[in-house]
Amino acid sequence: MTQEAANFPAVPGMTAKMPKGVRVVAAAKSTGDFASPGYLPPCSGGRGNSYEAQIKAVDASGKVLAKTRKKLGRY
Repeated sequence: MTQEAANFPAVPGMTAKMPKGVRVVAAAKSTGDFASPGYLPPCSGGRGNSYEAQIKAVDASGKVLAKTRKKLGRY
């Protein structure tokens, strides 16, 4: 993975507009006031939680070519 690929662009929560080349592949499981049309950032649920993103490279047909996980932080 290149250094550029290791960095994530900032994405505001509760938005369907993602940066170029990025898409949400699983809907957020939130409901009510926290229902999201796209990306929903992690919420703490208390202290001691770690957060990560699963990153997949896919071809035009959707076939997964490679995947990795990136730690986002700890709260």
